[in-house]
Amino acid sequence: MQKASLKKSIMSVLGGQALIYALSLIQVPYLTHHLSPDGFGVFSFAALLFTFGLNFILYGVNNSGVYLFRKHHHSPLRRSLVFWDQLTAQIILAAIALAALGIALLVSDELHAHAAAYGVIAVSFVTNALYNPWIFVATERFKILTTANIIMRAGALALTILLVHDKGDVIWAVVSLVLPAVVVTGVFFWWTFKNGIIRLVRPGMMSPIKVLRRDASIAGSAYIALFNSYIGMMLAKFMLDDHDYGLLSFGDRFRWISMVAIAMTGNVLFSRYCGERVSGVQQGARFGLKSAALLIGTGIAIALVMAVGVHPLTLFLGGRAFLPSEPVVLLVAAAVPLIAINYYLTTFVINVFGMASKQLVVLAITSALIVGGIYFYPSPTATEIMAIITAGELARALLSLLIVRMSGHRPFHPGLTVMAAR
Repeated sequence: MQKASLKKSIMSVLGGQALIYALSLIQVPYLTHHLSPDGFGVFSFAALLFTFGLNFILYGVNNSGVYLFRKHHHSPLRRSLVFWDQLTAQIILAAIALAALGIALLVSDELHAHAAAYGVIAVSFVTNALYNPWIFVATERFKILTTANIIMRAGALALTILLVHDKGDVIWAVVSLVLPAVVVTGVFFWWTFKNGIIRLVRPGMMSPIKVLRRDASIAGSAYIALFNSYIGMMLAKFMLDDHDYGLLSFGDRFRWISMVAIAMTGNVLFSRYCGERVSGVQQGARFGLKSAALLIGTGIAIALVMAVGVHPLTLFLGGRAFLPSEPVVLLVAAAVPLIAINYYLTTFVINVFGMASKQLVVLAITSALIVGGIYFYPSPTATEIMAIITAGELARALLSLLIVRMSGHRPFHPGLTVMAAR
């Protein structure tokens, strides 16, 4: 792919992502105003199960799938085998996820109370097993991938407005999350076979266990990162009642919005500089300093807006029922600059200079601190749980700075070269 074409594709994907996140932002205030904190807490935990299931089933196979699919671009049979190997491996993982969800619904009183809503998520596990979006990347059909994601978000928003009218409609809110993905999965299979990208093969030719063994280390890394991001909210479900969990989830949405804004800024920066000639220590240093300043500046700006406008923002996005969550939102504001620092250190320094394995140790340590803090804290409130999550972000930032310094790099003067950036 030519440089101009690559740049156009990257900007198209980023633009699509911005639209996807905008649709999500519209959905949140609608749900909070109609579901009340109790219902929003149930929906938020269902969405968390959806995210966990998706990442568990994908198993980190996207990168290896793209590589192998492109490697065998002259052999339709080998490409088809790559697809079916990945698909059957995901079906095995989906079966494990379904069994785990079923057991959790049976043994947990907190989950059993809303078993119907959480049971709908089981459908998403099957859908995620059958949907392989990496194939669009492998065939360089980025617009199709972006369009599919936009359709899912737009469909979810439309169904939410159509079906959710009061706090008793929480199950329909979960259905609106899952149903568009089911439709897109059906279209995905139709498109792949219609265009001759995939062929049917004999079951005896498939090797799903080989895929699971091959990608075990990638999956392990992805699971540690996922665990670090969501374990606090997962554990909080079993420490709080539905109302307080709804207040915590509302505050956590501000954290999600901040992470999206910071990631979008970082993606634009990284794609821009990887597409230009950033060579030599001096140019690389300027790149590092400018990127750090923009990312951390974005984090500080978001934090100030949240801190100053916490009351009107809470009223607008949640309504009066969510005003007790203002202390949670203020703690999220304190965490946002730390999120920006962690994103910069991970993306622009640690990953570029081959310190990813050390970063996994940092994530494991901070996850353990969050779990221990929440579990051993006597009867924590929503505000106290968010304070523990924020402390985890601070610990991650300090540990990341430490491993960068111990590796002989200056964290805000990385001296990137064009080879390292790419």
